[in-house]
Amino acid sequence: MHPLLSEAAQGSLPAQQQLVERFTADLRQYIDRKMWRRLKRHVSAADLSQETFVQVFRSLASLPEDATLDTFKGRLFKNASWLIARRSEAAGHFHGESALGSEFKLERLEQREMS
Repeated sequence: MHPLLSEAAQGSLPAQQQLVERFTADLRQYIDRKMWRRLKRHVSAADLSQETFVQVFRSLASLPEDATLDTFKGRLFKNASWLIARRSEAAGHFHGESALGSEFKLERLEQREMS
């Protein structure tokens, strides 16, 4: 495991702070791209970023032995995606596979068939 990740997994606050400083901009940009407009009215990207870091720090011990900083970044993005999906669902903006919902897909399909 990358030394910085190992230190952070052992509870080192300076190591965790270094990871936050190193990946906050990338994570915020990722979250901004993934959040839908309607969800942005209900939750801030900063809140999702913070919650994502907390979740990932709690699970650092489960990273593989050969984990790199890229592995950590991937875990951040994966957790952020799950948070966005859960928040979207809670806000009523996520229905199944698509942010637009299965009803939208069915309606569009019916419109095409009628044309």
